[in-house]
Amino acid sequence: RPPPPPGAPTTSLLISVPDMMCAASCGSAVRGALDALAGTELVGVNIPRKLAHVRTTQDASAILGALRGVGFPGSVVSEAPGDGIEPAAAPVAAEFALADSLGLLVEGCNARTGGPCNCGPSCMCHFCPEHHPERSAK
Repeated sequence: RPPPPPGAPTTSLLISVPDMMCAASCGSAVRGALDALAGTELVGVNIPRKLAHVRTTQDASAILGALRGVGFPGSVVSEAPGDGIEPAAAPVAAEFALADSLGLLVEGCNARTGGPCNCGPSCMCHFCPEHHPERSAK
C-alpha cells in the first residue's frame, strides 16, 4: 500500500457493509479495497456483523468510494480521531472501546483489562494480536 502523506492525521472509521456475506469473497474484497488505500494503517472485517473497521489518513468519502468500487456500498457508523492510539493498548483507547461497545470482543477476554488474550483459537476479538495478527497494526 502507498505510504500516507507526512503528518497526515489518522481517523478510525467503522463502516456498515450490508452486502458483505462471506469471508472468502466478500470479506476479502472489502479488506483488499481498504488495505490498498494510501494511508491505511489497520483494516478489520466482521462478517457476521457486516462491519469493516479501518484506521487511515483517508476521509470517509474515499473509504466509501473504494468500497463502492468493489461492489460493496457502505455507510459510516462511527468516526473518531486515530492519532496516537495503539489498537491493542489499554481498554480506554478509543478504537478498543469502540470495538468493545460493538461486540467485537469476547465477553471474558483479558484484553479488556490490558492482559493477554485467554480466548483460545476461537477468539473473535477484533484486535487480538495473538489469534488475529492480520488485524493488528501493520
